[in-house]
This record gives sequence, C-alpha cells and structure tokens, in this order.
Amino acid sequence: MKEWALVVASGGAAPAALEPLEGGALHWIAFVLLASGGLVFHAGYAGNRRTLRPNAFIGIRTPLTLENEAAWYDVHERAGGWLMASGLVMPVLTVGLYSLSHGPTQLTLLVIGLSALMTLLIVGTVRASRAVREEGAGATWSPQSEDTSSG
Repeated sequence: MKEWALVVASGGAAPAALEPLEGGALHWIAFVLLASGGLVFHAGYAGNRRTLRPNAFIGIRTPLTLENEAAWYDVHERAGGWLMASGLVMPVLTVGLYSLSHGPTQLTLLVIGLSALMTLLIVGTVRASRAVREEGAGATWSPQSEDTSSG
C-alpha cells in the first residue's frame, strides 16, 4: 500500500516492485467497495420502483431533479438499471482483488473496475436526464422554464 502512495508522490514514477494488497488494507478496501456498491445498487432498485424519495443523501442531483419532484422520480426510474449495474461491479471487483496476489495486477483491476463503475454511473445519469428533459416531467416543468436567457 505504501508503494501506491509513492507512485503518486513521485509524480507517477512506479517503484521497482508493487506489493500486493493483503491483510487489513485489502479488507478495508473490500468493505468500502461492497458498502458503496450496495448503496448504489439500492438507489437503482428503489429508483426503478419509484420509491426513492427526494433526499439529501442518496440519488441523482441535477438542477432538473432538485427543482422538480416528478423529474426526480422519472430520472431515477430511467437510470435505475444503470445504477444497479454499476452497483454490481463492486462485488465482482472485490472478488477479483481477493483472487489476485500480484500488486500491479490488483492495481490495474482496481483502476479498470472503478472506471467501469464511473462510466456506468455517468452514462446512466446523462441518458436518463436527457430523456426526461426531452419529454418534460411534471406539470410545472418545461425545458423553456430552465432557459432564462431567452426572452
């Protein structure tokens, strides 16, 4: 774990040997991955069922979803599958980290897995938000109400 910090501190120059993640460090990373994956999966599941209420802790917060409750539910329903898929990346990533014993391979898997997670989250959020914005959500929201510069 110390060598990974050295890579960052040295401006990207990799150390001669990267020790594998093991013991407490591996368990802590696994816990964080599984807990965050569970939260993301739950958000997707609840969003798909339209039971994720607007709140300050979990969900997709864009200007559209924050100002319109109907849009909140529509965006979360459309992004639910994407969120659940990204939540499922975490357990797969955790199993992969435990099954590998080569430090550089673990680091590569971690970077690829987190990149896949972020890609799924971003693509799902953008696609859902665009679809809701194009269709309009709720009785009071319209695309023109957001554009105050046009007269």
